[in-house]
Amino acid sequence: MAERHGADFVLFGPVFMTPSKTSFGAPQGLTALKEIVAKLGVPVYAIGGITAENLTETMRTGVRGVALISAVMSAETPTAAARSILTKLAR
Repeated sequence: MAERHGADFVLFGPVFMTPSKTSFGAPQGLTALKEIVAKLGVPVYAIGGITAENLTETMRTGVRGVALISAVMSAETPTAAARSILTKLAR
């Protein structure tokens, strides 16, 4: 519906469990994310529980990008966590 009404992009989530997204329902998972990416003509961005550990498999679904908070903000060294994530995204 968002695409039909002129959306430039879609945020999809939560993909994985994350405390900041519990009010939005259960995690949808990578299979549902991949299905949405395949169905839409606009870029899809994944949100919710994205971490350095699941980033590669999340990007393999065909999403344009990810949005994340906890993976950086809850890290012991947020700067190092952000660098690690950016390095993985650059691959």
